[in-house]
Amino acid sequence: VLDAKRIKDGKKVVLKRVLTDGTEIGFFKFLHARRDDPRNRTIPLLDIVRMPDSPSMNQFLQVNLQFFCQHFPEFVSPQGLQFMHDHNTVHFDIAPQNLVMDETRVVPGGSHFTNEQSHTGFPRRWFGWNIRCSVSPVDYYYIDFGLSLYYADGKDTATTTGTLRTFPDIPELSLKKPYNPFLVDIFQLGLTIYKLIDDYVDLEVFRPVAESMTAADPNSRPSADDALVHLREIATTIPAAKLAEQIWRKDLTLWQRFSIAFRGGYTQD
Repeated sequence: VLDAKRIKDGKKVVLKRVLTDGTEIGFFKFLHARRDDPRNRTIPLLDIVRMPDSPSMNQFLQVNLQFFCQHFPEFVSPQGLQFMHDHNTVHFDIAPQNLVMDETRVVPGGSHFTNEQSHTGFPRRWFGWNIRCSVSPVDYYYIDFGLSLYYADGKDTATTTGTLRTFPDIPELSLKKPYNPFLVDIFQLGLTIYKLIDDYVDLEVFRPVAESMTAADPNSRPSADDALVHLREIATTIPAAKLAEQIWRKDLTLWQRFSIAFRGGYTQD
């Protein structure tokens, strides 16, 4: 992965190197072609760069984005998962590091993808940013489709086998017994919501959603449609004034909260 600038407009982008015989580019192209669907939360694909000196490799350009758990104290809606599942696609690797924020409005000067607190990648420089609520709406995306699967017959009859090294605790994973991978996606997003609840204050109200999505019995888990409805139902019970408040990470000191709320930027120590 390498940072770059797009020549025609100077936009900061990220180059990702992938094998031509892999499936990731195909999934990106398939989902990117459906950007007219407002539920589409897959990262925009800007271009594909062929590498003539290495015919087995390609690079593709994607928007420079920020990692999700480091930067926003709210939920990536199951709406994006609903979109993928409605198009018979399993992500299969949903985790905080694969959910990102479009920083365009939040960090007008842009950040460096290897150092999210720097415009250039070099430390000890002034870094300017805006509170997300002041520049809403902010877009969030799914990335990394290297493990994704497609089922032409839809999600109800889909089966696969195998384990996932980064998700050893998903109960139904098996090398021999088939399971429905769409329900694994639900479990993975539920784990991600659990992490947000544990890391940020005032999100306990959403715990029932995470609990239902991580049920031990796969058939007891909600669909992406039902999980989205559940989240929206809970959100309607939260007073408007509460929704407008800043939500803080639990590990921040009072001084860090003050700095974030009033300085609008900071110098990296």
